[in-house]
Amino acid sequence: MQNAIAQLKEQVQILRNQHGLRSLKAGTEWEDMDYQEIQWLYELGEQQLPILVKVAGPEAKVDLRNLKEIGVTGLLGPMIESTYAMEKFISIAQESYKDSANPLMLAINLETIHAHDQLDTLISSPAFDAVELVVIGRLDLSLSMGIDDVDDPRVLEVTQNMIDTVRAAGKTVSIGGFVNPASAESIRESFNANYLNTIHTLFDLSQIDNVTDAVWKGIEFEIAFFEYLKMRNPARSDFYQNRIETSQAKLDKAADLMCS
Repeated sequence: MQNAIAQLKEQVQILRNQHGLRSLKAGTEWEDMDYQEIQWLYELGEQQLPILVKVAGPEAKVDLRNLKEIGVTGLLGPMIESTYAMEKFISIAQESYKDSANPLMLAINLETIHAHDQLDTLISSPAFDAVELVVIGRLDLSLSMGIDDVDDPRVLEVTQNMIDTVRAAGKTVSIGGFVNPASAESIRESFNANYLNTIHTLFDLSQIDNVTDAVWKGIEFEIAFFEYLKMRNPARSDFYQNRIETSQAKLDKAADLMCS
């Protein structure tokens, strides 16, 4: 067990020092992580890396209370589609962390065509001032458009419009949603984004020379983390194995595409 922890910590340090890793990433929503799993992931950064955690909803008070106890200060509001949801998320997060010794970093997830259509309204809300990062989830975005391909030209157009609008408002943007080594470079070239994220990593594109290699190593870290969780928490072994197989499939597909 200690060997696995040491190796994971070494992977995190290499990702941070050589591949532009800006933050670890977790969540109680789609990521389906409990607080113990989030804490284990956070500890791998040895207090040198922040962790961004997607909560279960705009008013997830139990999440906020437990995450604050762990020491998490980066919070991501999921599937924000209205000013009311954004304002609710921000006000409750700020109230929950009002006595925190560390500054709170707030981010929102825009991942539907409705969010795109409401973007000007979201940005014009005073609550948007508190948002530091906007994460664009291309998988749910594409599905909300009735499209099952994140690289469809129509999805690319909507994604770029969202990025341009958010960056013009002075905020940073991360691109997520089925990011893999084969698509990483084209994502960087296609979009004027600041960051790129996988399930559990968020990379600073300005600090990466070889983004394909960075994402590959990021997914390898995620596979190793799921293997570690299988040892640490055997009751969820089937869930972790499913994530391992999904992540490995990304690498296998990327290898096939890069060799063709």
